[in-house]
Amino acid sequence: MKRIGKAPVLLNKDVPGFIANRLQAALMREAFHLLAEGVADAEEIDTVMKEGIGFRWAFVGPIETADFGGLDTWKRVMDNLAPELDQSTTAPAIIAERVEKGELGTKSGTGIYAYERTSVAEKLHARDEQFIRLAKLKKSR
Repeated sequence: MKRIGKAPVLLNKDVPGFIANRLQAALMREAFHLLAEGVADAEEIDTVMKEGIGFRWAFVGPIETADFGGLDTWKRVMDNLAPELDQSTTAPAIIAERVEKGELGTKSGTGIYAYERTSVAEKLHARDEQFIRLAKLKKSR
């Protein structure tokens, strides 16, 4: 795995979803909650991730972020925000409703976004090119 540029992680304990899927699901739950509450539209929420948090997390993980910011600061942040975060135990309603209608995202041509006028293959290719550029940048540091 390391030879092809991956960073394998050894789990100390087997848990459903492993690590990445669990972290991603928690973030997705909150992103869809913000969308459902009308805090911002899908494009704005995606922008926050792409231009802010996600950009930063390409090089510094959440635990390091807490250490860098100060655990005392993050204790205050979490004490204030934790009660406000979505506590859902099932998929967000907006996802369930779209699935029921057959709106599955790129698979069906529409989901949260519409893809009728967009070449999904071109978008995926552009995304993959950016992933390759980022991987090369990370490797060179």
